[in-house]
Amino acid sequence: MLTVRDLLDDPALGLTAVAATPEGLAAPLASAHVSEVENPAPWLQGGELMMTTGMNLSPARAERYLGDIAAAGAVALGLGLGAELTFQESPDWLVAAARAVGLPLLEVPQETPFIAVTKAVFARLAEEQYAELAKANDAQRSLTAAAARGGGPVPLLTAFHQATRRWCVVADPRGRVLAGHPAGAAGEAERTGLLAAELPRLRAAGLRGSAVSSGPWGEVRAVPLGLDTLLGFLLVGGERPPDAYERTLTATAACLLSLDAERRAAQERTDREARVAAFRRLLVDDPSPEQARALLRSLRVPDPDRLQVAVAWCPGGAATAVERLASALPEVTACTDPARPEEAVLLLSGPTPEAVADEMGADVRLGVSAPVAAASGTAALRQARYALGVGRRTGVRVSGAADAGSAALLLSLGEPAALAGFADAVLDPLADALEQGRALPTLRAFLDANGAWEVAAADLGVHRHTLRHRIRRIEEVTGRDLSSAAERMDLLLAFAARDLAASGD
Repeated sequence: MLTVRDLLDDPALGLTAVAATPEGLAAPLASAHVSEVENPAPWLQGGELMMTTGMNLSPARAERYLGDIAAAGAVALGLGLGAELTFQESPDWLVAAARAVGLPLLEVPQETPFIAVTKAVFARLAEEQYAELAKANDAQRSLTAAAARGGGPVPLLTAFHQATRRWCVVADPRGRVLAGHPAGAAGEAERTGLLAAELPRLRAAGLRGSAVSSGPWGEVRAVPLGLDTLLGFLLVGGERPPDAYERTLTATAACLLSLDAERRAAQERTDREARVAAFRRLLVDDPSPEQARALLRSLRVPDPDRLQVAVAWCPGGAATAVERLASALPEVTACTDPARPEEAVLLLSGPTPEAVADEMGADVRLGVSAPVAAASGTAALRQARYALGVGRRTGVRVSGAADAGSAALLLSLGEPAALAGFADAVLDPLADALEQGRALPTLRAFLDANGAWEVAAADLGVHRHTLRHRIRRIEEVTGRDLSSAAERMDLLLAFAARDLAASGD
């Protein structure tokens, strides 16, 4: 960094400071500018060595002149001296004004033209820029080499820390810390939840999001990772804001980490496709118990002798919900069927059904089977679909097969064709028992009310005498005595079987 003192130390220029403080001499220089106008402040951008022969300077306006250029960002005033110029030495009133304003006053001797000072300033700045570029190039090479060696994000984070002395952490899209450097950075970032406050906004913004925050860890910057979709975040922190070199390396590290994240995501997609294929075999290929247990072991299910399946209803489309789930909970295996665009079938192992539903979307409904034997994939699927149907009718977000009742759970173990046949045999004769198809709705309401006349009549919106008349007609057609609990149970099972068969269509 070029400073005012560096110019004074250049023997080729011969500059002398006649009014200066240590702080003033340490000020960084960005350029050199020559002007003889009365107020050059509007033409300054900051960091300039302002040079003049002083033809428009006077004791009355010296302090205002110096104050204006200092306020505009000038870091020093160079006064050109010479036999044919305004001054041969710095006047006392100008030195006093410089001291009052706190702006260094340098004398430029007659043998040193202003252009020589300007060239010296820009030559030194060019050297510094080249050195910075060379330093950044070397650091970028080390980052690239670390990334090329593989091994995940840790080698690259190590190289980044060595080049910048800043701590750095990689987190997944949910904010879970995956790796960090130096030692302890990952654990501390996890413990303090550095991403927690900004995570919802960053996830919503995707690859366009970024964040800067300050706290006990200094200034922390969050940069998104990924090429097409958000795959995680790079967190970089330090006690002071990063300079241009560090910002350049942060951008480079983010690009390389994005490539690494894309490689890992591609591998995860390949693994997920293999898991989905194994899961489909469990559901449709009717494997033997030994084959089913082997498939569950390949799917990393904790208990390979037990299988639990969920069916998700996704109004926004199952494919989109499954992608969200894969990003948030990659350990969950899920498959879709083009014939059922709003339905996804999931293998439950690890996260709770409620956590799965949360990640898939607020409008998702989930039906969950009971744990079944490893080879009972088709039965588990039927149970889950039936539970989903119950949940959708009742408005329950996550419903289990056991919640649907033991009768429904037992029925779900049968084949859909057999269930439909049983239901048709029992219920079809009732279809025309009453006018306008009222028989089945009337019977269903009566059974659901457990034979309570007032409750059933209220549910149907009819008088209880009307309900009694309808039930007598149904008894005449079926030959069943609906005051019998056994008869009512038989009819209830028929309705449950029809519901279950319909949920498996």
